Amino acid sequence: MRIIKFLIFAALFFVMLIAFLPKENIYYLLEEKLFGNGIILNEKSIRESFSGLDLEDIDVSFGGSEIAHTQKAEAFFGILYNKIELTSVIPANSMRNFIPTMSEISAWYTPFYPTKVFLNSSGDIGSISGSYNLYSKKIYLELQPSANSSRKYPMLNANFKNIDGRLVYELSFK
Repeated sequence: MRIIKFLIFAALFFVMLIAFLPKENIYYLLEEKLFGNGIILNEKSIRESFSGLDLEDIDVSFGGSEIAHTQKAEAFFGILYNKIELTSVIPANSMRNFIPTMSEISAWYTPFYPTKVFLNSSGDIGSISGSYNLYSKKIYLELQPSANSSRKYPMLNANFKNIDGRLVYELSFK
Protein backbone atom coordinates (compact mmCIF):
# COMPACT_ATOMS: atom_id res chain seq x y z
CA MET A 1 0.00 0.00 0.00
CA ARG A 2 2.91 2.35 0.76
CA ILE A 3 4.39 1.77 -2.68
CA ILE A 4 1.08 2.65 -4.37
CA LYS A 5 0.83 5.87 -2.33
CA PHE A 6 4.41 6.75 -3.24
CA LEU A 7 3.79 6.15 -6.96
CA ILE A 8 0.62 8.25 -6.90
CA PHE A 9 2.45 11.04 -5.06
CA ALA A 10 5.39 10.90 -7.50
CA ALA A 11 3.08 10.99 -10.54
CA LEU A 12 1.13 13.90 -9.07
CA PHE A 13 4.38 15.72 -8.31
CA PHE A 14 5.59 15.38 -11.92
CA VAL A 15 2.24 16.46 -13.36
CA MET A 16 2.24 19.56 -11.15
CA LEU A 17 5.88 20.25 -12.00
CA ILE A 18 5.09 20.18 -15.73
CA ALA A 19 1.93 22.25 -15.28
CA PHE A 20 3.64 25.02 -13.30
CA LEU A 21 6.98 24.95 -15.11
CA PRO A 22 7.77 28.43 -16.49
CA LYS A 23 7.73 27.28 -20.13
CA GLU A 24 8.02 30.77 -21.56
CA ASN A 25 11.19 31.35 -19.53
CA ILE A 26 12.63 28.08 -20.87
CA TYR A 27 11.97 29.34 -24.41
CA TYR A 28 13.75 32.64 -23.69
CA LEU A 29 16.70 30.71 -22.25
CA LEU A 30 16.86 28.63 -25.46
CA GLU A 31 16.59 31.80 -27.54
CA GLU A 32 19.50 33.31 -25.58
CA LYS A 33 21.65 30.18 -26.12
CA LEU A 34 20.91 30.23 -29.86
CA PHE A 35 21.72 33.95 -30.03
CA GLY A 36 25.17 33.13 -28.62
CA ASN A 37 25.68 30.91 -31.69
CA GLY A 38 24.50 33.58 -34.14
CA ILE A 39 20.95 32.24 -34.54
CA ILE A 40 18.14 34.74 -33.96
CA LEU A 41 14.49 33.76 -33.49
CA ASN A 42 11.81 36.40 -33.92
CA GLU A 43 8.28 35.23 -33.08
CA LYS A 44 4.94 36.99 -33.44
CA SER A 45 3.24 35.39 -30.44
CA ILE A 46 3.94 32.98 -27.60
CA ARG A 47 1.13 31.11 -25.85
CA GLU A 48 1.70 28.86 -22.85
CA SER A 49 -0.54 25.83 -22.26
CA PHE A 50 -0.85 23.22 -19.51
CA SER A 51 1.88 20.98 -20.89
CA GLY A 52 3.50 23.01 -23.64
CA LEU A 53 4.21 26.14 -25.53
CA ASP A 54 2.81 27.38 -28.87
CA LEU A 55 4.64 29.89 -31.07
CA GLU A 56 3.35 31.54 -34.24
CA ASP A 57 5.09 33.20 -37.20
CA ILE A 58 8.74 32.61 -36.35
CA ASP A 59 11.52 34.10 -38.46
CA VAL A 60 14.92 32.40 -38.19
CA SER A 61 18.09 34.38 -38.98
CA PHE A 62 21.73 33.37 -38.94
CA GLY A 63 24.59 35.84 -39.13
CA GLY A 64 22.24 38.70 -40.01
CA SER A 65 20.61 36.86 -42.95
CA GLU A 66 17.10 35.49 -42.88
CA ILE A 67 17.15 31.70 -43.27
CA ALA A 68 13.53 30.57 -42.95
CA HIS A 69 10.03 31.32 -41.71
CA THR A 70 7.94 28.87 -39.69
CA GLN A 71 4.20 29.30 -39.48
CA LYS A 72 3.78 27.44 -36.19
CA ALA A 73 5.89 25.72 -33.55
CA GLU A 74 4.55 23.59 -30.73
CA ALA A 75 6.51 22.23 -27.79
CA PHE A 76 5.15 19.51 -25.52
CA PHE A 77 6.79 18.75 -22.19
CA GLY A 78 5.87 15.44 -20.59
CA ILE A 79 7.14 12.83 -18.20
CA LEU A 80 7.64 10.08 -20.79
CA TYR A 81 8.61 12.24 -23.77
CA ASN A 82 9.20 15.81 -24.93
CA LYS A 83 8.40 16.95 -28.46
CA ILE A 84 8.95 20.01 -30.64
CA GLU A 85 7.01 20.26 -33.88
CA LEU A 86 7.44 22.90 -36.60
CA THR A 87 4.75 23.40 -39.24
CA SER A 88 5.17 25.03 -42.68
CA VAL A 89 8.89 25.77 -42.71
CA ILE A 90 9.49 28.02 -45.71
CA PRO A 91 13.06 29.04 -46.63
CA ALA A 92 13.93 32.66 -47.38
CA ASN A 93 14.23 33.55 -51.08
CA SER A 94 18.04 33.55 -50.90
CA MET A 95 18.04 30.02 -49.42
CA ARG A 96 15.49 28.25 -51.65
CA ASN A 97 18.16 26.40 -53.65
CA PHE A 98 19.75 25.04 -50.47
CA ILE A 99 16.83 24.45 -48.08
CA PRO A 100 13.62 22.71 -49.17
CA THR A 101 10.17 23.77 -48.04
CA MET A 102 9.13 21.41 -45.26
CA SER A 103 5.50 20.86 -44.31
CA GLU A 104 6.47 19.42 -40.92
CA ILE A 105 9.61 18.93 -38.82
CA SER A 106 9.48 17.17 -35.46
CA ALA A 107 12.05 16.26 -32.84
CA TRP A 108 11.35 14.31 -29.68
CA TYR A 109 13.23 12.99 -26.70
CA THR A 110 12.31 10.19 -24.31
CA PRO A 111 14.14 9.01 -21.19
CA PHE A 112 13.83 5.44 -22.52
CA TYR A 113 16.58 6.39 -25.04
CA PRO A 114 18.56 8.91 -22.97
CA THR A 115 21.31 9.55 -25.53
CA LYS A 116 19.12 10.15 -28.62
CA VAL A 117 16.87 12.84 -30.01
CA PHE A 118 14.67 11.45 -32.79
CA LEU A 119 13.95 13.52 -35.91
CA ASN A 120 11.26 13.34 -38.62
CA SER A 121 10.31 15.69 -41.43
CA SER A 122 8.39 15.77 -44.67
CA GLY A 123 8.31 18.28 -47.48
CA ASP A 124 9.37 19.06 -51.06
CA ILE A 125 12.46 16.87 -50.85
CA GLY A 126 10.54 13.85 -49.52
CA SER A 127 10.54 12.45 -46.01
CA ILE A 128 13.52 12.37 -43.68
CA SER A 129 13.87 10.32 -40.51
CA GLY A 130 16.84 10.07 -38.22
CA SER A 131 18.38 10.81 -34.88
CA TYR A 132 20.95 12.92 -33.09
CA ASN A 133 23.17 11.15 -30.56
CA LEU A 134 23.72 13.44 -27.57
CA TYR A 135 26.72 11.46 -26.36
CA SER A 136 28.71 11.15 -29.61
CA LYS A 137 27.28 14.42 -31.07
CA LYS A 138 26.51 12.67 -34.34
CA ILE A 139 23.48 13.20 -36.57
CA TYR A 140 22.14 10.40 -38.77
CA LEU A 141 19.45 11.06 -41.40
CA GLU A 142 17.76 8.81 -43.99
CA LEU A 143 16.01 10.37 -46.96
CA GLN A 144 13.11 8.85 -48.89
CA PRO A 145 13.23 11.29 -51.82
CA SER A 146 10.24 12.64 -53.68
CA ALA A 147 9.99 12.22 -57.45
CA ASN A 148 11.48 15.63 -58.28
CA SER A 149 13.88 16.16 -55.35
CA SER A 150 17.07 15.35 -57.28
CA ARG A 151 16.14 17.85 -59.99
CA LYS A 152 14.91 20.56 -57.63
CA TYR A 153 17.63 20.27 -54.94
CA PRO A 154 20.76 18.82 -56.58
CA MET A 155 23.16 20.39 -54.05
CA LEU A 156 21.21 19.00 -51.11
CA ASN A 157 20.89 15.53 -52.59
CA ALA A 158 24.63 15.46 -53.31
CA ASN A 159 25.27 15.46 -49.53
CA PHE A 160 23.39 12.18 -49.06
CA LYS A 161 25.31 8.94 -49.70
CA ASN A 162 23.69 5.90 -51.28
CA ILE A 163 24.26 3.04 -48.81
CA ASP A 164 22.49 -0.24 -49.58
CA GLY A 165 19.81 1.56 -51.60
CA ARG A 166 19.17 4.13 -48.86
CA LEU A 167 20.14 7.81 -49.02
CA VAL A 168 22.03 8.49 -45.78
CA TYR A 169 23.56 11.64 -44.31
CA GLU A 170 25.90 11.48 -41.31
CA LEU A 171 27.71 14.35 -39.61
CA SER A 172 29.71 14.57 -36.40
CA PHE A 173 29.81 17.83 -34.42
CA LYS A 174 32.97 17.08 -32.42
